[in-house]
Amino acid sequence: YEGLFNDKLLSVKSRELMTTPNKNNYAYGLVVGQLFNRQQINHSGGINGFSSHLLRLPTEKLTVVVLRNTDGGEPGPVKVSQALAAIALGE
Repeated sequence: YEGLFNDKLLSVKSRELMTTPNKNNYAYGLVVGQLFNRQQINHSGGINGFSSHLLRLPTEKLTVVVLRNTDGGEPGPVKVSQALAAIALGE
């Protein structure tokens, strides 16, 4: 994931396109918004029996990845990743 945010895999222009929201905070495959008054870039996904969430706070150089072997129940991977980010940031 770090490779997407340095100049090794993508050009600066491609990275800017990938992280610039077009509609409803959705960029090219990523959701860009705010969490704890900081920029966040995230993406959720899943398939039968599996769910995941990737959360990045680029200014803090913090990335949280939650992989879950179930697709139901609470807390879901988004809530877990946000809670882990809160702990890491002292929020």
